[in-house]
Amino acid sequence: MPLINHRRFGKYGAQEPIKVGRLMVRKEMEVTQHYECAAWHQTIKVAPGIYDLLAWHSEDGHISTIGARVSGPITSACFQSRIGAHYGKDSGPETVGQPADGFVSVCAYGDVGDKTWESTGDVLVRLDPSVCDVETWMPKPLEGDTRPNREMWRVTVK
Repeated sequence: MPLINHRRFGKYGAQEPIKVGRLMVRKEMEVTQHYECAAWHQTIKVAPGIYDLLAWHSEDGHISTIGARVSGPITSACFQSRIGAHYGKDSGPETVGQPADGFVSVCAYGDVGDKTWESTGDVLVRLDPSVCDVETWMPKPLEGDTRPNREMWRVTVK
């Protein structure tokens, strides 16, 4: 199965991903790939290790997606036809055990007080300061919003 195309389209066309750091998988984990067009899914087992952390960015340096491409054996899958009706045989079980590619996503922005993007237990993120920055800003409150204004962070490409 091919990796989902995570290219993002900037002002002047598709942007190729750039390496912005490393993603360390601390213990074996499973990653599920969803195929929204037909409600299919595939889950792969990812081995502990260090993977390149890639970012897709716009022309102004703002990052839309951060993550790592990973590979491993398929542990479960469902590829039954779901367009129009449930019919036909599910070809997913036949793929169990075969190698496949997946993607581990990492947050590209959030509240300053929330640091889950740095470590979520099973994975650890390390950004390369020579390639990207983490900037903060105070968003403008929306009209009628009674919540306190909170400082936000986002990863940007230098």
